[in-house]
Amino acid sequence: MTNKATFPTLVEAYFTDRLTRQRQASSNTIASHRDTFRLLLGFAQRTLKKGPFQLTIEDLTPSFIGRFLDHLRERTRKYRPHP
Repeated sequence: MTNKATFPTLVEAYFTDRLTRQRQASSNTIASHRDTFRLLLGFAQRTLKKGPFQLTIEDLTPSFIGRFLDHLRERTRKYRPHP
């Protein structure tokens, strides 16, 4: 039997082990990464119809990530103040 890490477990390890212990990231950096994951999870909820605990690594295809980045670009343009 193989132990396959779930997406939530990997995200938790990223924050607790990678950012906090290994990189000793600042609280601002951690908050920035947290906010990005919130945006990603919200996008996945809307487009894949999967909550955070249903998401898998296999769901994070290049196509999905591309659509997420396009969404962020469009969102940035939409809220950018006009001179």
